Amino acid sequence: MKRILYFLIIAILFTSCGGNRLNYDKGIIPPVAVNFSSVNSMYDDYNSNLQISWSERFFSLIFSTNRNSFGNNFDFISYNGHIMFDLIDGEFEMQTTSRVYGLLEAVNNSSNQYGPYLTTDFPYYNYWMKDGEDRRFFYTSDQDGSLDIFCCKYNFGDEVLDANGDPFPLTPLNTEHDEGYLSIHSGAAMNRETVYFMSDRDGSFDIYHATGEEGKLISESAAVTVTRSSVLSSSADDKCPYIYGSVMVFASDREGGFGGFDLWYSVFTGQQWSAPVNMGVDINTEYDEYRPVVVATEESFLNDLMVFSSNRPGGKGGFDLYYAGIPRREYDPGIFPF
Repeated sequence: MKRILYFLIIAILFTSCGGNRLNYDKGIIPPVAVNFSSVNSMYDDYNSNLQISWSERFFSLIFSTNRNSFGNNFDFISYNGHIMFDLIDGEFEMQTTSRVYGLLEAVNNSSNQYGPYLTTDFPYYNYWMKDGEDRRFFYTSDQDGSLDIFCCKYNFGDEVLDANGDPFPLTPLNTEHDEGYLSIHSGAAMNRETVYFMSDRDGSFDIYHATGEEGKLISESAAVTVTRSSVLSSSADDKCPYIYGSVMVFASDREGGFGGFDLWYSVFTGQQWSAPVNMGVDINTEYDEYRPVVVATEESFLNDLMVFSSNRPGGKGGFDLYYAGIPRREYDPGIFPF
């Protein structure tokens, strides 16, 4: 019912009895994927992290690309920009300007860097606000051979994003196999930090969760409890988990998709994750969709913003970044949004 109502609202906003509507009461992010052409290149561009200040419509985008090595290893680069929405014609636009940050220069090296994740430390839930300690930047690198999860502390202020110390591996999570794409599940355990990540330690890639020591961040914990999520994982490859609020989005080539890797989502009910649901034909194709990240919008928009990568035809080359508006999905006891 909520799905029907959502698309009915969009249909009403886009039309009127006289033809085209003359103005919009709220912003609508296009529900069909749009190529993020202002940041893409002829090389592979994917694995993003997106931070948005909706009060100023300002955003910071970090992603992996192999453009600087002409198609070889992947490094992080960054763009800043502004979100524009025209209340007259309904046009949505993300304007961008390339930006260099010291943090990214500190973690980039001759190996591959993937899966950027800027975070605040619990229990501070407002991005860009952390009392007393440095913030953390998680990412994935194959600098030691296999994929491992790394962390680098950083300082932020006056549009400066600089490393504070050297990057270090999260040894309790890493194995001789491939681990990567860490995402924090805030509030999942009392006074303990819980994270999700992907690993192929049992053969195919699955989604795992780890809980740190009491009163400590996951990056401070010497001993962690690591468990494979049977609800989120399948017999196929399940990768790149990303959590926003009570919703996880991830990539999988499991049965029931449109071909290649598709994007799926699951809702946390307060006790467990719901069975994953394919995000549908407006997002997925017969090609590969990868590494989704979602940012919740403010009340002046009707849907949330997702950025992901795809190697579908029509892009600039290889994997490109795309953005799309998706329905807000928050847990409501006894009822799911779809």
